[in-house]
Amino acid sequence: MAIIRIARGRQMENRLSTDQSLEGAIQGKSPYLIMGLTVPMFTLLSAIIFGAIYLGVLPGGLVGAIPFMMIMGAIFNEIGNHTPIIKDYFGGGPIVCIFGTAALMTYGILPESIGEIVIPFMKSGSSFLSFYIAALICGSILGMDRKLLVKAALRYLPAIAGGVAVALTLVGIVGAAIGYGAKEAIFYIGIPIMGGGMGAGAVPLSKIFGEALNRDTTEMLSVMIPALALGNALSIVAGGALDKLRKTKTFTYGRR
Repeated sequence: MAIIRIARGRQMENRLSTDQSLEGAIQGKSPYLIMGLTVPMFTLLSAIIFGAIYLGVLPGGLVGAIPFMMIMGAIFNEIGNHTPIIKDYFGGGPIVCIFGTAALMTYGILPESIGEIVIPFMKSGSSFLSFYIAALICGSILGMDRKLLVKAALRYLPAIAGGVAVALTLVGIVGAAIGYGAKEAIFYIGIPIMGGGMGAGAVPLSKIFGEALNRDTTEMLSVMIPALALGNALSIVAGGALDKLRKTKTFTYGRR
């Protein structure tokens, strides 16, 4: 959840930057930028990357995976942040990045070779995903003013602890009510979602629970991953809806 909150903040910053770039382009003050590049330059780079993908010459590892993910992320981020209903109520760019890339792979629009490049790079061994999560959290914390961080932590940590406790309690209640089991719902669904995504949640927790309970890790991941994907997606949607609600004139909670 911490990662989702940080990502939500990054999304709002990116959306503000995009809106400012668009406004400047309309007024003729500056060219419209995508990923810090002018549209012709971004289009050229995109054509090179997609050409390499469909020709089967995109290299593996960091050299091929990073440019592809940057291009796809920028494209879907632009789509999400400029599509009226999606940008206002469904989280904008991040939600389109999640479901857009999944749709491209599911329906075979992107070749399987790109999956063979990106998936090992993100997951296997010393994965880039684990590094990115650590860098994102540490960079966000270390980049804050120390006095502000200490002052905010005194108010923020109780809210986080209370939110986690209430969320896990509700997960247990719903799990017991539908016959799945309160303990199973908390350990296999609630905790992985609250734990911080795939690299910091489902994968290490499946290993820990598998060793402790003497169960197959793959079997546990098959339960955790769908719940994690849906939980994170719904968290982004809920965050977008609450942000829109916060800006309405009829909703004044938190305003002075």
